[in-house]
Amino acid sequence: MLEKIDYPTLKETLYVIKLENGMSVYLLPKSDFQEMAALLQVNFGAIDEQLSKKDSRSKESPAGLAHFLEHKLFEMDHGQDAGLKFSELGADSNAFTSFETTVFYFTSLGENQEALQLLQSFVRTINVDKKSLEREKEIIAQEIDMYLDSPDYQVYSGILANLYPNTKFSQDIAGSRESLNEITLEWLKDSHKSYYQSSNMSLFLVGNFKLESALDIIKKSQENFTTKLTKVDKIPLNLTEPIKRSSLNLDVTKPRLALGFRLPAENGPLLKRKLSLRLFFSLLFGWTSQTYQDWYDQGLLDDSFDIDVEVSSRFQFAILSMDTMEPIKLANNIKSVLRVFSTSTDFNKEHLDLLKREAYGEFMRSLDNIEELANQLAAYQTKEESYLDLPEMLSSIQLPDLEQLGKDLLEKMVTSEFTIFPT
Repeated sequence: MLEKIDYPTLKETLYVIKLENGMSVYLLPKSDFQEMAALLQVNFGAIDEQLSKKDSRSKESPAGLAHFLEHKLFEMDHGQDAGLKFSELGADSNAFTSFETTVFYFTSLGENQEALQLLQSFVRTINVDKKSLEREKEIIAQEIDMYLDSPDYQVYSGILANLYPNTKFSQDIAGSRESLNEITLEWLKDSHKSYYQSSNMSLFLVGNFKLESALDIIKKSQENFTTKLTKVDKIPLNLTEPIKRSSLNLDVTKPRLALGFRLPAENGPLLKRKLSLRLFFSLLFGWTSQTYQDWYDQGLLDDSFDIDVEVSSRFQFAILSMDTMEPIKLANNIKSVLRVFSTSTDFNKEHLDLLKREAYGEFMRSLDNIEELANQLAAYQTKEESYLDLPEMLSSIQLPDLEQLGKDLLEKMVTSEFTIFPT
C-alpha cells in the first residue's frame, strides 16, 4: 500500500511503498521543477565482506569488490554501454560506491520513462568474461595510481587506516593493485547474486514526474525481478586498537594534519546523531568559533580546515583535517580544548543557534537541488527517520544534549593522528 507522508512546513509530500519483491520505493514529486532525478541504491559497499561459497569456510572478499562490480555492471550484453544508453535517452547517468552502498542514478529534463526502466534493469545482469575482467583491473589500477600523490586522499585514507586497522577501512574503496588481482569472475558473480536482489535495493525518485505513471512504470519493471526475499546479513567490523600516530612524506609545501576520533557505533536515529556530532565539533573548532579565529590569526591553521563526520549503525567517526606548519602543537591544542570543552567560551547557546540557522539554510538550499536531494534522501531514509525530518531534529538539539554528548565522547572515543610532511 502506498503511504503518504506530508511535511506541511516544507510543502513537500513523500510517498513510500514496499513492492512485493521486497524493493522499497520513495517518491518525492516536485512539479515546479523541470528536472527529475532517479537513484537506485544497493546495500553493498566497500566495507561489506562477501563470503565465499566455494566451501564451508568463510572467506574475506578482496578490497574494492563492490566498486569493481559497480564498474562492470555498466557493460551490458552485446557490447552495449549503459552510460551511452542513458545519454541516447536524454539522461545524464553516474554511479558511486561508498562504505556501505552502491548507488546508480540519472537526471533528466522531465519524466523520462525509458531511462527509469533502464535504471532498474541494467544492474540485474552481470556481463563479464576473463578478458574484460583483466581490462577493468588495469583501468581501475590507473585510477588508484592517480590518487597516490594527492595529499587530501592520503591524509583521509591514512587516518581511516589508523582508526580502523585490519579492516576494509584501511584500504581504498577502489582497493589496491594487490587486491584487484584477487578479484575473480566467481567473486563478482557471487557478490552480485548475494547483494543485487530486490529486497536489498531502494529506488528514489525526486522532481518533475507524475506519481501515478512513475509508480506504474516501477511496478511493471519490477515484475520481471521476483527475487527471493533473502535477508542479507551485514558482518560487524572486527575492531582492534587504533594506531595512535603515523605519518607520510609527500611533495607538499606545508604539513597536513588529520586528527581522527573513533566513536562506538550505536543504534538509533543516525541523522540526528550526525547533526549532533557536527554541531559539537563546529561549536568548538568551526570557522564561527573564537578558537578557530585565534588559531587562524596565530598562523596555526588556514581555510583548509575541515570537519568530516560519518555515522552508521556499524561505525561512527569524526575527522578534523587541516594544513598547518605546526601539526604537533595544533593536535595537542585540539585535544586540550576537547578535554575541557564545556568551559570553552564558544560552547554557548547563542553560538549553537547560529550554527543551527546555518545548517537549516543549507538544508533549505538542498531542496532546490534535485540531484543532491535524491542523494540525501537515500543516505538517511529509514523506517524511523528521513532527511526531510532534519529541521525538526535541528530544533530538538539543545546545548545540554551536546554537553552530554561531549562527556560521552571523552569517555568512549579513541583518537589518532596522521600527518603528511614535506619531502
